[in-house]
Amino acid sequence: MSIRKIWVEIELDGVLTDVAEVTLSDAEATYGVKESVSGTVVVAAGAATVHASTGQYSYDLSGLDPTKAYDACFKVRRANGLIDYSTVHSPAQSLEPSPHLCTVYGTLLDLIGQPVANNNIEVSVDRKRLPRFAQHFLLAGSEVNTETDANGDFQVALIRGALVTLHVKESNMRLQFTVPDVDAINIENIPGAYGAIESVENPF
Repeated sequence: MSIRKIWVEIELDGVLTDVAEVTLSDAEATYGVKESVSGTVVVAAGAATVHASTGQYSYDLSGLDPTKAYDACFKVRRANGLIDYSTVHSPAQSLEPSPHLCTVYGTLLDLIGQPVANNNIEVSVDRKRLPRFAQHFLLAGSEVNTETDANGDFQVALIRGALVTLHVKESNMRLQFTVPDVDAINIENIPGAYGAIESVENPF
């Protein structure tokens, strides 16, 4: 199952900082999320966001049509009462393979070699380490994760050349790597043969 999220990060003097409240709304309170092409409002103004981590707030778009693009607006209310607005674009997720994407796949097993089903795989992109061709992509507010199936298998399409961190939720397993310039690859084959491992913590 593919997970599609939008998110915003709030910094103060370059440090991620929590604020009083973050909701989805434009300045006129006409929408929270709308379709980019038609302008149809799909999430009303005032929708609550999830406090994902310090200074980071997200909203799940997984229930919306993946083939459509959406525009969202985060309303950020700071502790001093000041209000900021941050617009995020979530591009359509094409059903056709993109020449800029590499499908990374693998199987999640437990310590005795049994598949781990229905476990969320969280993938984050280092926006400062995106390849040049992707600099114009509005990825700063988009996150697409995945989930293992009944056999523990998973796959996720990632931008070639991007530095990503793959985190198995509810565990300490993390793997950070540069996405190789190939169509598809098993995650087990990335270290050494492809990409560039930056750091590994409890790899599987």
